[in-house]
Amino acid sequence: SYYAIREKSQTLESIGALTGSIKNLGAEKDGAPAERITGWGFSPAVFKALGVKPALARLYTDDEDQVDNWAPVIVITNRLWKRHFNTDPNVIGKSLTLEKKPVTVIGVLPEDFTFFGEDVDFISPLEINKTQSQSKQGFILVLGRLKKNVTMKQSQAEIDTIAAQLETGDPEHHKGNGATLQTLQDAAY
Repeated sequence: SYYAIREKSQTLESIGALTGSIKNLGAEKDGAPAERITGWGFSPAVFKALGVKPALARLYTDDEDQVDNWAPVIVITNRLWKRHFNTDPNVIGKSLTLEKKPVTVIGVLPEDFTFFGEDVDFISPLEINKTQSQSKQGFILVLGRLKKNVTMKQSQAEIDTIAAQLETGDPEHHKGNGATLQTLQDAAY
């Protein structure tokens, strides 16, 4: 599980989780549907692992992305900033309606930000509830940065050991679970 890898890994740093996300922006108007926008749910460590810094304002914190208690905040990409806010320099603190709920814009990502080679509109907290955090269903990806002088092979061996320990300790939740390490470049193609 992501949480076990995050706690036990000695070979990876900045271990974060992520999941793809499609949301409805705005509300239905005059029979026209809300706009569908695409993005990712990132735990804050993913930004760190990728070395991403905001072009405007800030990214969200671990406190704003807790299981069952995430903040209604969003970091938008340059693409959405242009399209929806006409590159308004006062966008920070503005509210968007996503899935019929208000969320606050707290940051804008750099113009060259892409992820897995895709156009992205937003990054938001993971929005994981307790049931999902304990589920066997692999709906999240884990991303980390190898520590200095650690090879992929060493890290894979460590992940395999962690998976085996989890399976022994709680076979009902962890039987057959494991993880295969890939570089971000390989994962993207």
